[in-house]
Amino acid sequence: RCLTRAAFEAARPLAGGFGVETALTIDLVRKGFRVREVEVEMSHRATGTDWKAQLHRAKQFRDVAWALLVRG
Repeated sequence: RCLTRAAFEAARPLAGGFGVETALTIDLVRKGFRVREVEVEMSHRATGTDWKAQLHRAKQFRDVAWALLVRG
C-alpha cells in the first residue's frame, strides 16, 4: 500500500495481523478517500501445502475475517 500522510493518519489505529490491508481499505473508503489500483511487477512466494503452510493461511483467514467482522 502507498498512502498519503493524511490517509495514514485517518486510518489510525491500524488493525493488527494479516487483516491490516483489508481494514485499511475499508476504513479509508468509508472516510471518503479514493483507492486506486496500480499494477506493479512483483512475485509472490508460495507457502506450500504442508501443515505449517496451512496454519499460516488459517491465521491470514482469521485476521481478515476479524477485520471484516468488526467493520460490519
